[in-house]
Amino acid sequence: MFRSYLRDRLAFAGLYYFHLFLIVLVVELAMRQQDRSLGMGNILYLFLLSTFFLLLFCTVDYLRQRPFRKRVEEAFQQPALDLAVHLGRPITREQIVFQNLLERHYQLYKAELSRLQERQQLHLDLMNQWAHYMKTPVSVLYLLVQQAQHAHSQEMYRELFDNVEKEYERLARGLEMMLHLARLEKFSWDLLPRRVELLGLLRSVINEERTLWIRHRLYPRLIAEQDEVFVETDPKWIRFVFQQLIHNAIKYSRLAVEQDDMAGEMARKTVTIAVRQMPDGVEVQVTDEGIGIPEQDLGRIFEPFFTGENGRLTRQSTGMGLYLAKQVCRRLGHDITVQSEVGRGTTFTVRFSSTTLHQGALR
Repeated sequence: MFRSYLRDRLAFAGLYYFHLFLIVLVVELAMRQQDRSLGMGNILYLFLLSTFFLLLFCTVDYLRQRPFRKRVEEAFQQPALDLAVHLGRPITREQIVFQNLLERHYQLYKAELSRLQERQQLHLDLMNQWAHYMKTPVSVLYLLVQQAQHAHSQEMYRELFDNVEKEYERLARGLEMMLHLARLEKFSWDLLPRRVELLGLLRSVINEERTLWIRHRLYPRLIAEQDEVFVETDPKWIRFVFQQLIHNAIKYSRLAVEQDDMAGEMARKTVTIAVRQMPDGVEVQVTDEGIGIPEQDLGRIFEPFFTGENGRLTRQSTGMGLYLAKQVCRRLGHDITVQSEVGRGTTFTVRFSSTTLHQGALR
């Protein structure tokens, strides 16, 4: 260890002896002008004395730095993060800077490691829940196939096909959710922001769910003050957001319809999609007449896997749809909020800001 310390000081020792040589040379020349000389003995003595004090200085300085240097070598021989960071009390300013830099990078590394672990845990939880979510429709499809073997009437076949279609929709939505979560990790790779006509996109999303509208006696209504509304966004990602919001509205409006049916009322609920041109951008509100969200759940509905009280009323809830919608809006630079009243319905609002939208879409 001392040898490595001395090797680090070779340049300093060379400069030291060079200066000593210059001093001796100047003094020798000055004395020769007076017909005098230092003499080889005095010059040798001077070099030996200077060497002694140089070695003494290096020894004292090495003993001061030895604990720190020893900890550095131990960290190399026994790799451990905690050992590498806690190297003891630094002595020189160089060691202080080195220690501070190491600790800063260690904290950044811990934060990044924690973020990656959380992401990995999120993926693991999603895979487990997704597998459980997919197992149910697969089991139901198997039972339906068994029933189809014993079906003897056209009406029975029609009922079986309707059930198969329902389970197929569940499988398709589950697969779509998984694909979008996977793409979310490389969001910038799958991003193409451009000018999008919003009303046409919303009509397309509404028409995709026409089977569900009819099946659950729901009526979609699109309201807009203008014939065309343009926003800057990624059409594929924002389409996914509105698919989640509209599907959510259908799911919980259906529960309200079923409750009214049990009460003897043949209700027909409306889901309203209102598009408004605001001074600072565009606002889209998806309002249903469903069962509403309890107040204690409102602050957590955008968390992953959170289903709340309402989610326990239906086996179709995964707790990931609204989480993904929130993440997509955040990365696109849009804002999404929710208001709800139990028994009255829920309103999700997506805001496209004209000042930050384009910058947000490039993040």
